[in-house]
Amino acid sequence: MSKYKIQQRIRTLSENAVGVAAGYPSFEAEGIKFSHWEFNHRDGWVVDAWLAEYEVEAKDAGHAYFEFKKRLWRVIPIVSLIGQSYIQYLVQPYLITKEGSDTAYLYYPFDVGPTGLMFQEEEKKALDILLANKDIPEEFYLYWNDAVNTTGYSSKLLIMFSALDALIKRPDGTKDFALRKKILGEELKNKIYAQGTGLRHRLVHGEYFSGTDEDNYMELVHKKVVAYFNDEIFKEKLIEENVTGPQRHFFDNDNLIRVWIKQKDDAWPLELKKVLEDCESDPEDHFPKQYQLAHDDKLNKSY
Repeated sequence: MSKYKIQQRIRTLSENAVGVAAGYPSFEAEGIKFSHWEFNHRDGWVVDAWLAEYEVEAKDAGHAYFEFKKRLWRVIPIVSLIGQSYIQYLVQPYLITKEGSDTAYLYYPFDVGPTGLMFQEEEKKALDILLANKDIPEEFYLYWNDAVNTTGYSSKLLIMFSALDALIKRPDGTKDFALRKKILGEELKNKIYAQGTGLRHRLVHGEYFSGTDEDNYMELVHKKVVAYFNDEIFKEKLIEENVTGPQRHFFDNDNLIRVWIKQKDDAWPLELKKVLEDCESDPEDHFPKQYQLAHDDKLNKSY
């Protein structure tokens, strides 16, 4: 067993002010110390983030981070309720250090900005056809727009399922369940709508779904709906069915750096805030410059 320290950034609009009168704002929950990322009494809460720090004895770094993440998984959703503000840690950088080692593991996702898709003559033709089509309920487009603009996986799926329900609605308010099967196909329809066990039922009735399943249901449903419009409404391929990264968004467009680093200067210790200061000083490269990169395959097994 070795002793590990894990530091992770948490992005949030909650301004940590616990104990601020006594000094630097921080508190402890589930064995994790949460402090505001950057604070001073003149400027206040400068950065919209917290620093989470946790120490644990474990047989390796993977087990240490699992224990840390398990505790975060419990704390952060409760903070979201109480703080009434955005908070997430799943796509945020963390650093793992090991007592007695000069090497650390850096997990660093960084935003690269969105990449757009072309809206050309074929897309304009599709728009004209749909504007003239009175059979498709307006609610479908409203729900689909909400789904595209949503980032969370489970919330996106729920809104997409509502869009599908709107799409199969007849003028008299009843639903054309045969059309749902036609759009999704038998297999996917059963995975989503099977009574009691389907994904929609589980989500609506409080079974959280985080996307750990190997199937990306957002992309599966998206492609089925696009194919339906091409095949049944347009009668030609006006919407591209094989887009990489459909439902593109302004937010959460990340690249990822995962590296082992070593300290080479006392001015740059193995601390997450200093490592990120180094990485973020170069908006083009993002790799740490003040630390030595460790290229040792044994680290993945022995650290």
